[in-house]
Amino acid sequence: EEAAKREVELIFVLEPLDSSPEGALIRYVKGYAAQLERERIKERTLRGKRTRARMGFLVQAAGKGIYGYRYLPETKKRAIDEAQAHVVRRIFDACLQGTSCYSIAVSLNEASIPAFGGGLWHPRTINRMLTNSSYKGSTIFGKTRRVALGGKRRRLEQRSEEEWIVIPGATPPIVTEDVFDAAQRMLCQRKRNPNSASRKYLLTGHLECTCGAPAVGTCLTK
Repeated sequence: EEAAKREVELIFVLEPLDSSPEGALIRYVKGYAAQLERERIKERTLRGKRTRARMGFLVQAAGKGIYGYRYLPETKKRAIDEAQAHVVRRIFDACLQGTSCYSIAVSLNEASIPAFGGGLWHPRTINRMLTNSSYKGSTIFGKTRRVALGGKRRRLEQRSEEEWIVIPGATPPIVTEDVFDAAQRMLCQRKRNPNSASRKYLLTGHLECTCGAPAVGTCLTK
């Protein structure tokens, strides 16, 4: 279908199919069978990941990792990267002092501390770190799932707590549970005043994320 939309001829080497109704039917049947097999592969893969999580091991192939840790293949668990852990504690300490995610990102960029991917720190990255329970030693598999929105668009949707799998001992804590909980309270209490922003945007105060947080504009410099 994608090739036809762009007027590109699709040639089958092993089983030539024409554009007749019979050829279209065969292509549809083959495509339907391939889609069923794809769903079966997804189900088998998820079942394997859940089994691994229930055995107390981290499930890999779920991203490039978490800032502050390194993965140990021999134990299938995480170990603390002390250099990065120092930055994580700095972020939590700054949050407890009332510093905004934007200001924390700016201070890290000014100190020439690279983010996990080697680039700049962004407020959303800081917020995600502050709300990641792994930093208090709580590792959960299956907390979210990707939902297709059509085309290549996807969004994350939280699963019910009954589907979560806790992996004890998989991630050592970098901050205490009290510090983590205090950071969550600080983030919930923090309110943004659109009139106090140093820069004005056309949609300031009019957009919100699905999580309830206001959408903000930022201008970061290295």
